[in-house]
Amino acid sequence: MNQPCEENKSIKKKKIYILISIILVVAIVVTAVWFVSYITKYEPGTVTHISIKQRSADVMELRIRYSFPTGGYSARVVPEDEGEYCGDGMSNYDGALGKYRIMIDFGDIELSDSFVEKMDENGVIKITEDIRARVASPSDHGFVLYLGSDDPISIESVTNGKLNFFGGTIIIPITVENQ
Repeated sequence: MNQPCEENKSIKKKKIYILISIILVVAIVVTAVWFVSYITKYEPGTVTHISIKQRSADVMELRIRYSFPTGGYSARVVPEDEGEYCGDGMSNYDGALGKYRIMIDFGDIELSDSFVEKMDENGVIKITEDIRARVASPSDHGFVLYLGSDDPISIESVTNGKLNFFGGTIIIPITVENQ
């Protein structure tokens, strides 16, 4: 008489295994679709978004989001008398970004098309009310991002900055001295 009860338990176990298998297969398919769409959303080695957030009265946070980079980056304050990269050389700085500048130099990585489309006729992008940006291509690969302001800005220098292979966000604190 216990046999029908054991058969019901066996059938219930099979149904549970089938349900769990279906859930796992659906989860794997959804994850695979998401991963493929994420990979193909941007071209490899692309800076996808640049923004600045105010952290305190005198500190802003530069956030540079990227995907699948090669190479690395460096960042530094640009001396007032230094020119600006253009092609394979340097030209005199025209003052379009402001008196004070910082520079982030990327190796083998490019800007997304949506960022390039935001540039005005002089190649300048207004990031915040006080911060403007310009991009220069000093060689056959990579680019330099200049950020400038009329108020003194500074950052801690970064040399040989590492980028996560799959992508991520570079966060650089910018100190602002309001005049």
